[in-house]
Amino acid sequence: MASPGLLKSLFVGRGANSIPQAQRVISPTGAKTFSFTRDHNDTLSSAARKYLQYKLFGGKPLSVLHQRMRQGGVFGEGGLVRGPYAFSPEFENIVNTRGLKDAVLERPWDATKNLAMRGVSLGIPAAGIINSFKENDPRQLLDTAADAATWTLASPFGLVGGPLAYKGITNFTDLGKQFLQSRAAQNKGYEFQYPKDDLYKF
Repeated sequence: MASPGLLKSLFVGRGANSIPQAQRVISPTGAKTFSFTRDHNDTLSSAARKYLQYKLFGGKPLSVLHQRMRQGGVFGEGGLVRGPYAFSPEFENIVNTRGLKDAVLERPWDATKNLAMRGVSLGIPAAGIINSFKENDPRQLLDTAADAATWTLASPFGLVGGPLAYKGITNFTDLGKQFLQSRAAQNKGYEFQYPKDDLYKF
């Protein structure tokens, strides 16, 4: 049986102080704290190539996921679920010192990007939940939760890398479902529905 400390680390992490400042690639709220920087030795073409790579495939995505999990776990502040929706430290600083209006006026891209991500990441699961109740199919709730979790893991991989990572994780989970169906059919001699309908009978 897992210890209480291990469960706490899994669900809410170890806190922001668990990551040394010199090693940080995210803020305490989970936002990425690094951006593309041009090296003084880079030519214009090499700098443009590096910038394009950074935007399309993200920067340090595995480090971002690791540190979010370490400081906030799955559900805690700055963790896997809440981290992708965090405003940049610069935006938050303006909000805290001068208010939201000034922050939006000075950093409109931060506000637009964050709101767009919230709209997509929260709107799609909400649509799935509503559709689940309309069709009276509780299995869609699990699929919706799985989609939201998959997007959370894929989001640090950039504009192109994110959708590719999402597709890869989805394919992997689909293979897992097919494997469970196949094993159950071999062992028990009937087709296994994943998940079982009777799990939702009250």
